Amino acid sequence: MKKLNLSENLVNQIVEKILQEIEPEKIVLFGSQVRNDNTKSSDIDIALFGVREDKIFPLKNKLNEELDTLKDIDLVLFDT
Repeated sequence: MKKLNLSENLVNQIVEKILQEIEPEKIVLFGSQVRNDNTKSSDIDIALFGVREDKIFPLKNKLNEELDTLKDIDLVLFDT
């Protein structure tokens, strides 16, 4: 498994918060944080599968307000 630039603790916190609010079929971390080519301004990209579109924006706001990541969390909806 590839080492992430994000701490395992932070990834677990993000996943726990998501699961408290919605029940996605799958959660996938992707983007520069996974490729290890992130910069100071890189966000945290998370794909959610099997979620209604109207749940994404409120959840994104909640994650960014409640988690002390110092980076923006970007949620992307993927249909299965």
